[in-house]
Amino acid sequence: PASAALTPEQEDDLNRDMLMQLQLSGEAVPSHGVVDGRFVLRIAITNHRTTDADLDLLLTRCGEIGRALMAGASAGGDRRTA
Repeated sequence: PASAALTPEQEDDLNRDMLMQLQLSGEAVPSHGVVDGRFVLRIAITNHRTTDADLDLLLTRCGEIGRALMAGASAGGDRRTA
């Protein structure tokens, strides 16, 4: 997996950056949590109008943002520009 080259701290930072990108885009508004000391993205699906397409979009955007952040980090750039 792509994250195999990251330390746990770097993975946590990546998740923080991904959360910020998602929230700023307005495409999704997940929150976060800490599980076993690790920063994780958290989604709460309480709206009865949530569709499979909404969840597909969220997962797609997480992948896109994560890849862009990783590419920026490996190129020595700022990860926060996805």
